[in-house]
Amino acid sequence: MAIAIATMYEDVYDAIRTILVANKPTYTYNEVEYTYDILAEYHNKDAAFPQIVLNKAMININMITMDGSGQDYMIEVQMDLYAKDAHGKGAIDQALSQLMATFLSAQASLKSDNSMVTQDDFWEVSSSDVFDDKNQTLNTVSAIMRFKYK
Repeated sequence: MAIAIATMYEDVYDAIRTILVANKPTYTYNEVEYTYDILAEYHNKDAAFPQIVLNKAMININMITMDGSGQDYMIEVQMDLYAKDAHGKGAIDQALSQLMATFLSAQASLKSDNSMVTQDDFWEVSSSDVFDDKNQTLNTVSAIMRFKYK
């Protein structure tokens, strides 16, 4: 799937979501394997955890010529991970490791299929946080990936 400028937000989202759905992270807690759901927004009403919220891309355009004829498209994609606090920080850490490995191994296909090239500061993870949502306590963390559209 090629990315078009006219549909860049949708195309970037689809490209990243396709990779996520094909490579959903998992972890084991008390001999039960849990698989992350991939969602477009945080869902807490009768929600199952763990879940990954794939946010819409942030796209910045840098003009690289004085006459405006050349542009660099900088893409930033954020994923928010949520897992039950009772399952421990390892539930998030394992998912982050799996996601990082998945996207590092997908670099060639992202470049050839979508013209998305990873940047030097490609992968960034926020500090983890714990919060209460209704009757449960969750761990959360965000991972940001950065690309340039070529």
